[in-house]
Amino acid sequence: MSVPAALALRVRRRAGERCEYCRMSQTLQGASFHIEHILPRSLGGRSILGNLAFACPGCNLHKADRISAVDPLTHATV
Repeated sequence: MSVPAALALRVRRRAGERCEYCRMSQTLQGASFHIEHILPRSLGGRSILGNLAFACPGCNLHKADRISAVDPLTHATV
C-alpha cells in the first residue's frame, strides 16, 4: 500500500529533499528516494507523518524492517 500523495509531499518537504538518515540530497542520487515507514507496517507501523521518513535507496534497503541496531561506540542495542 502506498502513502497518499499529499502525505508523501509533506514528508519530502520536511526532509528538504534529503535522506533523513544519511542526509544525501535527492539531486545527487540517480534513483528515486522512498517514503519509508520507520516502524515497519509489518510490525504495526502506521502511515502517519511521524512514522514516515524520506530515504535514499541505500539507507532504505539497508534498514529493511529493522528497528534496532548495535551502537558501534557503546555496543548497546539502540
